[in-house]
Amino acid sequence: MPKPETEEENRVRWLKELEGKNINHYSVILSAYLNSGSETNKAILAISSAALGLLIAAYQDVSNITCYSKLIFTIAVVTFCLAIISTLFIFNLNQKYFEAVIREKSEDKVLKDLKSYRYFNYTMFGVGVFFAALLAIAGVWI
Repeated sequence: MPKPETEEENRVRWLKELEGKNINHYSVILSAYLNSGSETNKAILAISSAALGLLIAAYQDVSNITCYSKLIFTIAVVTFCLAIISTLFIFNLNQKYFEAVIREKSEDKVLKDLKSYRYFNYTMFGVGVFFAALLAIAGVWI
């Protein structure tokens, strides 16, 4: 017949269960954080690619649009291309960052580069959206 658990054994068992729950909770939070950043990058890549295709399809015949519209079109196309390229760099740097964390190397430089690329990526995407909207508004009024 098993002997009953003492107060101290009960407390130790309870603390081990709590430690396991904390590790699982941290793991789920970390996974959600990493997935949300990746999903943002995927969305920027998809939207930028679609916007680039729509811009090119809408303005195949540029003979009848004004010089200002051509300038706005060029800025929008270039910024969406830069957003796509910087997203690809972010995917590459994410992989290097995770590798540095797993190997317990210094990830400061990779993290600094990653933050710079993210800022550049979000800025180029925002500028591209702004100029694409401006082009659409200009197209309505011209």
